[in-house]
Amino acid sequence: MTNTLPTLAAITISSQKWEESVTAWKKYFDYEIIESGYLSKELVRTWNAPKNVDSRIAILTPKNG
Repeated sequence: MTNTLPTLAAITISSQKWEESVTAWKKYFDYEIIESGYLSKELVRTWNAPKNVDSRIAILTPKNG
């Protein structure tokens, strides 16, 4: 089967089920985590999203580059 989906350079998702979402991207789209952590006060201030302080984040990239 030929994969006709485009390769994404970057994506932002929001999910209450962080672990399940990251696991799905790794399993079904063959992505890997290159960085993970929590949103800082400084960053959420730039987004005007104060309720997101300490939310988990992950930066993922396709394993095939």
